[in-house]
Amino acid sequence: MLKLIYRGTFVILAIYATALAYLFVNQRALLYPLKAELADISRTGIARLEQIKIKTSDNEQLIVWLVPPRNNKAVLLYFPGNAGNLAHPERVYAFKKLTADGTGLLAVSYRGYGGSSGHPTEDGLRLDALALYDEGVRRYGAQQLFAFGHSLGSGVAAKLALEKKVAGLILEAPYTSTAAIAQKRYWYVPISLLMLDQFHTEEIIDKINAPILILHGDQDKVIPVSEGQKLFELAKEPKQLVIFAGGKHDNLQHLGATADIHKFILSARAEKFK
Repeated sequence: MLKLIYRGTFVILAIYATALAYLFVNQRALLYPLKAELADISRTGIARLEQIKIKTSDNEQLIVWLVPPRNNKAVLLYFPGNAGNLAHPERVYAFKKLTADGTGLLAVSYRGYGGSSGHPTEDGLRLDALALYDEGVRRYGAQQLFAFGHSLGSGVAAKLALEKKVAGLILEAPYTSTAAIAQKRYWYVPISLLMLDQFHTEEIIDKINAPILILHGDQDKVIPVSEGQKLFELAKEPKQLVIFAGGKHDNLQHLGATADIHKFILSARAEKFK
């Protein structure tokens, strides 16, 4: 009997160890389900859209979608979520809505994604963000720039706003950390010990000296609305939280988020740039 118990325990531990090994080895493929193919901007229908290339400080070449601003409007430095490429249908819809009034856009295709060289990591995405920021400053000046991150990109945008001067920070469907989200999904794994790219936004948001807008859907099944609420509680004033009834992970622009974003931009730009 004891032999059977020991054997059963050994089998269970072996299966568990195999599962841990698989998750550890493949964790970046799971976190970054990228689409490497270069998108065709001619199929997007986004007015004034151009495709440019920029270089990072570690010599990666990134694809960037550019919509020049009209009439001195603000420019969104856009950091997307982790899936697909810039031509993801909901992303394209958001870009159309956000830029229709003349607001500018610089949206980065992270390293490894959609025509960009390299392989995504937390440190690498930080360098991608800094390169996009430098391009925005070169073209328009820091006073016009708003860091905007959706989902995975919220952590990238927050880190940029900590390190660089921006006119405001917009976080759509943000998380306290990717480790917190992964722990909910993989409850049986010691995520804090094994996860390489943890994007701890909750540790830095109280140090960001820029107006902050947080947008979240109350039906978001990917990143629960409680994550956005926690970040809002930690953030400094001035700050704003908008929760969308029926809002999911990718549909907030369909529910009126564009109007809230544009109102926030006007309010933030009325403040003295620090």
